[in-house]
Amino acid sequence: MPLTDVFPPATTDCLIASRRSHGAGYVVKGSTTDGDPIEHHFFTDPDSDSITLFVDTTRDEYSKQGWIHRVCSIPEISAAELAACMQGR
Repeated sequence: MPLTDVFPPATTDCLIASRRSHGAGYVVKGSTTDGDPIEHHFFTDPDSDSITLFVDTTRDEYSKQGWIHRVCSIPEISAAELAACMQGR
């Protein structure tokens, strides 16, 4: 799936603009290779180069079934950088 399908330009534009105002959130819904649902919740904070990510694996039968928290430094928000954050890079 192309990154622009996961992170459409309007979404990345909104996340970029949110850094100059009140912050924003965006949810990516997907599934594991076994078909279990997984959600990635991205949040921006005003005046911050970081993105906070919460990954909901509570319905993933073959995981620890919980929430993963990570903070990614992303000075320039792009689809590629958000995807890298999803992958833990």
